[in-house]
Amino acid sequence: MTLDSYDLGIVADDLTGACDVAACFAPQLGSVGVAVSLDSELAAGHAQVINTQSRLQDYQSARDLLRRVGSALNSKRVIFKKIDAGLRGPLGAELAGLLEGLNRAGKKWSCVVAPAIPSIGRTTREGIQYDHGVPINQGALSRDPHSPPASADIRHVIQQTGGGDFLVADAENSRDLERIVDAHLKEECVVFAGSLGLARALAGRLRGQFSDDVPGPPAQQPLLACGSRQPCSSRQVEHAQRGDIRILGFDPALRRFNEAIEDDWKDPLLVHRSLNDLYYSSAAGGVCASADVRLGTAWLLQ
Repeated sequence: MTLDSYDLGIVADDLTGACDVAACFAPQLGSVGVAVSLDSELAAGHAQVINTQSRLQDYQSARDLLRRVGSALNSKRVIFKKIDAGLRGPLGAELAGLLEGLNRAGKKWSCVVAPAIPSIGRTTREGIQYDHGVPINQGALSRDPHSPPASADIRHVIQQTGGGDFLVADAENSRDLERIVDAHLKEECVVFAGSLGLARALAGRLRGQFSDDVPGPPAQQPLLACGSRQPCSSRQVEHAQRGDIRILGFDPALRRFNEAIEDDWKDPLLVHRSLNDLYYSSAAGGVCASADVRLGTAWLLQ
């Protein structure tokens, strides 16, 4: 079963997730725009990811926002809704609002939730989300100061965050995720709620006339921000430091760096600590993602 690209809408709950998901689709689509906010304007004809920045919103605000997004996307047949594989944020309220907006067009929408990313050890078994075999609410994410996962039981999290009884699919490897996509693409209209594992599986089913690769603003001065509390992120920062990449500290409370940045710097720069999603840049698998709040949009280029 395959999917025409013009039938697909993509939504994410924060900027970093939006860039990550766009990178999954960029190899098939050539160029994927990421709206930093709902008011951002992107070039016509480009595939795009809508960033709702709703991860830390209250349930009602998140529901209202996603209802607006659903109404804007109800001409589509398939929606990919990026959710956190750590089950953080108002998941239930977001899904409920999105479906309310989509259903306004009179179509029959279903929703399948599959947040596994087997390639990095995030798996789902019997509806429980695991990180390398440990329930997600007992691992590193439990120390998230803003939105720690309340439970590893996906259905429980969805219901406790303002959602209903959605179908939750187990997945312990990439083939499981491909089977989930193939089974539900047959439905009239479907929301795939998941993370990067499900995004890659869905991207593999895209077909049709893709737009030419028209680059957005290039990253002339690459800046990488690392605000994650994951142990693997700390190891990556240490590895970058050993590779002679310049690292700056950033104090979110004071909103300043620990040293000045020259106007003419050209080499890759890694900012450690939380930067509150002002900038995000990564390079992996031949795809470069960059975001610049001054431009109002983020672009992913092959």
